[in-house]
Amino acid sequence: MYICVFLYFTPASVSSSLELIHKLLYNLYRHSQTYFTSSLLLAPTTTISSLSIPTYLSFFSPRDLSEMITTRDSASLVLDCRPFLHFNEGHIMTAQNIHCPPILKRRSGGFISLENIVPDESRRLQLTSGQYESVILYDQDTNVLADAAKDSNLYLVFKSLNQQIENVAVFYLSGGYTSFKHIFPRLCISERILLDSYLDKPSGTNYLVHPVEILSHVFLGDHCHASNMELLKKLGMTAVINVSRSCNNYFPDEFRYLTIPVEDSQYADLSSWFQKAITFIDQEKHLGGRVLVHCHAGVSRSATVCLAYLMQCDGLALDSAFEYVQSRRSVISPNLNFMRQLQDFEKELSETTPLKSSYLKSPCRPETQFTNFCFPEFRTSSLPCNHNSPLASPT
Repeated sequence: MYICVFLYFTPASVSSSLELIHKLLYNLYRHSQTYFTSSLLLAPTTTISSLSIPTYLSFFSPRDLSEMITTRDSASLVLDCRPFLHFNEGHIMTAQNIHCPPILKRRSGGFISLENIVPDESRRLQLTSGQYESVILYDQDTNVLADAAKDSNLYLVFKSLNQQIENVAVFYLSGGYTSFKHIFPRLCISERILLDSYLDKPSGTNYLVHPVEILSHVFLGDHCHASNMELLKKLGMTAVINVSRSCNNYFPDEFRYLTIPVEDSQYADLSSWFQKAITFIDQEKHLGGRVLVHCHAGVSRSATVCLAYLMQCDGLALDSAFEYVQSRRSVISPNLNFMRQLQDFEKELSETTPLKSSYLKSPCRPETQFTNFCFPEFRTSSLPCNHNSPLASPT
């Protein structure tokens, strides 16, 4: 059923009244599940502008969204339309990040499939089955959707969603993440908070039981993986890069080690070690070996080294390398200092070689029997984390 609502305003009052109109119509929608077509009668002229809710009045103010979050409104899905790197630095609580690399937009002519808009399968099912009443989108700082670039993620996701789902209202956050964070910083999650929450989890509850394969000869993990001889042997490791000051080189008689004694801090210089780490990995590769890259949590420092290796080895742009590694180990979160160093490294590499914006097959990534390797399930008792070893700084 459609209801036509006629509203009469003077030209000067239209812009100041848009939020009031939005709240009125949104509340009507929430309570009646009825879609509305609105028209504004602009005095003193006789011009009638038909404004559809999805393009002009479908915005949330930061206060609207804050109320929705604090009241734990589970009927709304919040989607962050910014790139992975920005989402990783900080995002609104409860928000999910879309998956929309530049190459995908180019290949699809601007249409974004629901699988890319809502990568999480369970939430996508909730959306298509009508369990969500509304979707709220946001980017960095868009105030008015009509002013957004037609090739921007926000505009394309808004348009694509309305083409693919029915009976769900789609809104955008006026002012984007910048405005929301300025007003409600406590409702935003930073990469530091994410990392701290991960580190606070007991090792026994960590769902990342095994290191992940980045390339056939490069694995990313944490200090528990590095301390487990049985696991390292089963995975065919021959060398270890220890990116920390606090983790031991547990088995120096069994594996070749490179120690990078860097703290996970806003002042540490990790980029000066990039070439040494890359050379070490390549030497191991030529010997037919495999390298485990680890720090304490396998989240920031070791992930940074893996990103640098992919960027130089495969000629990947930083956002593409990040997307690929995060798809293998979802908790990676290099601190902002390391991200800036990676951005500088990207600029340095791009001066001599064009960087790719998608992860394609290359000489650094040959097809192997381990490309889709399924790690064996070990019992926790058989793979203890070596907590008894002293955590002395490596020499």
